[in-house]
Amino acid sequence: MAETKGLLAEWTQINPSQGQPPAVGASLYHLPTPTTSTDSPYINDLTTEIRRLRAENAQLQEALFIDPKTRLNSEVAFKNRSETILEQKLSGRQSDTKDIALIRIDLDGFKPINDFYGHDSGDQYFKIFGQRMQNLFRQNDVLARFGGDEFAILVVDTDIKTITEKMKAIFEESKDWVFDIFGKQIAFRGFSYGISSTDELNLTTKISAQEARETLNRTADQRATHHKLRPDKAQRDDITLCASPSTTDAKPQP
Repeated sequence: MAETKGLLAEWTQINPSQGQPPAVGASLYHLPTPTTSTDSPYINDLTTEIRRLRAENAQLQEALFIDPKTRLNSEVAFKNRSETILEQKLSGRQSDTKDIALIRIDLDGFKPINDFYGHDSGDQYFKIFGQRMQNLFRQNDVLARFGGDEFAILVVDTDIKTITEKMKAIFEESKDWVFDIFGKQIAFRGFSYGISSTDELNLTTKISAQEARETLNRTADQRATHHKLRPDKAQRDDITLCASPSTTDAKPQP
């Protein structure tokens, strides 16, 4: 009985009133290691329940922190990881003097992909784009899909000149991208982007990591909206196909 009470005391759920999601990789429940004791049927039942909750906990973490369509970070994971990195920058624990940049990306003209080829093709379009961007950035940079056609990237150890030149190069290169989606060669329809950097923050004033992230995100999002209005972007107003004649006969799906 004492052992059972000890297990139950450890089996506590994080207080939901705190209003904060757990950090990436953290358990949603504090679960003890299942006992191997067979002295009581109650212990065996509790062990089974703990194992079930461990499996359920893993599923909840994936749903919360990983975007199911692209396997990139979710918006929640992006916020958590960005604030952890920014906290190190703001507190001086990051020895490197370089900046941190936040990029917001909106895909252009995505709706016709869904209209002509269906949602499965649209999901694949997101996935291929995410993979391309992952290959163009480093492992310690944080890439995420926020939902819909919105993406974000936190770039560490950089400066505004370097990341601006990099995004210009990616933007130009993307005009020639063609995605193979279920046998159809579909030309990429372009994207809009905006960049902000910690170099723009007033670090003489004490601000929290959350405030820094929100400011960077808001600035980058505004610049992405402004970029969407540029006339020299790669956006296409029609469905462009680069493939066999069979793909040119595509009709809108209901």
